[in-house]
Amino acid sequence: MGRKPARLKWFKFYFDKYLDGSTSRELTSSERGVFVGLLSLAARANNHGWIDADMESLPRLLDAPGPVVQRTLEKCQAPGPDGEPKIHIDGHRVQVVKFDEYNPERWERQLYDSRHETTNNVDNVVRPTNDSKTRPDQTRREETRKEKTPHNPPKVLKTSFGEEGTVKMTQEEYDKLLTRFGESDAKVRIQHLEDYILSKGKKYASHYRTILVWAEKDGQAKPSDPEWDRICVEAEKVRNSLGLTK
Repeated sequence: MGRKPARLKWFKFYFDKYLDGSTSRELTSSERGVFVGLLSLAARANNHGWIDADMESLPRLLDAPGPVVQRTLEKCQAPGPDGEPKIHIDGHRVQVVKFDEYNPERWERQLYDSRHETTNNVDNVVRPTNDSKTRPDQTRREETRKEKTPHNPPKVLKTSFGEEGTVKMTQEEYDKLLTRFGESDAKVRIQHLEDYILSKGKKYASHYRTILVWAEKDGQAKPSDPEWDRICVEAEKVRNSLGLTK
């Protein structure tokens, strides 16, 4: 029977989502600090994301002002882009809904299982016969290396869009934007994304998905909002300084 792995005192932190995802767009810097504090309390409790605390005790546990904690909980109870809230409140308990994605025991268990499987595979390698010139330990290393070598999927061809070709997406994704928004509106959204990337130096894993997420947020950040106007002004200044205007 295998030895049970020791529990680690850490949780998985998705820095890309924290910096560029919905957490960054929906929460202020102080509210994001409260959310990380909730993750830490959930990790310490180790009870599927549940925290035995209410609004009276949470500010003390997090060493944060009560109004900031209250705002964070209210915002995190709203459904996110995937339709699920970040936080669920049940009486005197608070739950980080997707804590299993951060749970250290989950990642430790996967690491343990992966190592255990690799060990079994090495033990099952067929040893060469005596007349072979290949050494047994070399055979084991080669077999293990073959198992660990990832399969490289075919590279998806992406086309450049925007005045400077900064926005990248497949033709299929672009056609979906045309169908959803129309040609004129789709081009405006692509140009807004390009201006924002050039002004802020942001990087996104999928420009297509970013445009869709921004479209869902139009009710909170329309072009007439002061924050959006400020972003556009900054983007235009950067474009002028780089000589990108026509």
